[in-house]
Amino acid sequence: MDKNNRLAPLFAKLSWVTPSVLLSVSLVAGVSADPGTLELGLTTEYTDNARKSASGEVEDYKNSASIRINKSDQFGRLDSSIVGELEYYTYANDTYSNNLDSNLLWDASYNIRPGTLTWGISDELSEVTIDSSEADTPDNRTTRNIFTTGPSYTKQLSKVDTLNLTAEYQRLDFKTEGDDNDRYRFISSLAHQFTAQQQASINYDWTKTLFGSDRELYRNELSLSYSYSYLTYYFNGSYGITHLKGSTRTTTQETDSNTWNATLRTDLTRTSNLSLTFNRELNDTLSGFDQRYEDTVINISTTSVVLLTEWSVNYQKTFSNNASFDGKIFHNISDYLIDKSSEERNGVELGYSYPLYSRLTLGFNAEYEQIDYDPSAREDEKYDLSIGTSYEYIRDLFFTVEIARTEQESNSPTNEYQENRVMLGVRYFPSF
Repeated sequence: MDKNNRLAPLFAKLSWVTPSVLLSVSLVAGVSADPGTLELGLTTEYTDNARKSASGEVEDYKNSASIRINKSDQFGRLDSSIVGELEYYTYANDTYSNNLDSNLLWDASYNIRPGTLTWGISDELSEVTIDSSEADTPDNRTTRNIFTTGPSYTKQLSKVDTLNLTAEYQRLDFKTEGDDNDRYRFISSLAHQFTAQQQASINYDWTKTLFGSDRELYRNELSLSYSYSYLTYYFNGSYGITHLKGSTRTTTQETDSNTWNATLRTDLTRTSNLSLTFNRELNDTLSGFDQRYEDTVINISTTSVVLLTEWSVNYQKTFSNNASFDGKIFHNISDYLIDKSSEERNGVELGYSYPLYSRLTLGFNAEYEQIDYDPSAREDEKYDLSIGTSYEYIRDLFFTVEIARTEQESNSPTNEYQENRVMLGVRYFPSF
């Protein structure tokens, strides 16, 4: 999977890889918090083709230190949560520059009038692919920062009818590639609860995006939503019309499309579940909407309008010996309407973990992805295989080993490559 999600606060740069210590102290009266999770990691990875190139392969060692965090707190009327991962890495042979990859989401909401009026603020850092047709390397990624803030008002019109109005300002910044932009958004919804298990709403979403001083984009979406749950089944979906209007100093372009999203989940047994998703969205390539679709890679090397259609089927199973299996089939197609090009991805992902002993777990992962590019008629087939073990040496301290191979075949010889990797690592879960 080409998409990269990593997270970030601040990390100390040391000569090799030394974990930093995160200390959190609450000195505010009336503070409540969940225990949260924190993970510190050190890894060394050998690769025989660091640039993922068809020829002139370069060997290198990637040394990295990482931290993952998931924490929620409540300070009086302020609800706050932070979740994410960061990784600081160096390459021993300087194939790539030292860098801090980040994928961090901080989300907070201040309850001005609890249950009625709130003010939200969030900041999301993520590593995103620049050119979706090129190999996933550090040179083909950039850091995207999405800052969002604004009020939300909820009015209970009756016992079963609820009105919600939300206004947001959003700022998107890219470290290297990608057009920085400002967004102004207004969202309204009127919901009606039929029973405790089913609800419907009518929604309107208006967004104005400014790309510098001479380009702007307006997006209007009107939709109907419906959700229903019964026993072990849950359905949530919406259907609507989305209209985009973009203008520069000299030209104006418009387009619209029917759009939808649907999710169906069910527990097949006490130890297995199945979920299906089917979505279609019309948006601009820089909006950040791709974060909602796990196997989608959006090309941000140029600013364009994209119509994304995707579906996936997920299956999860846990066995009596604590082994687990995950399987996924997915399809997505990204139609770039201005460039008149498209990328279609079809794939399968399989994962299996098996506890060999009480402290030793074996893991296996396999992925296959087929990518078709139009109008270039380029076709890629990508295979990923990995096998690894995790050993709990003492409580909360794990040693890991992984061997992996990636191979990409293509009718364009310059886009073919093979890569073998060996990774050694240690992970620690401190209490905080």
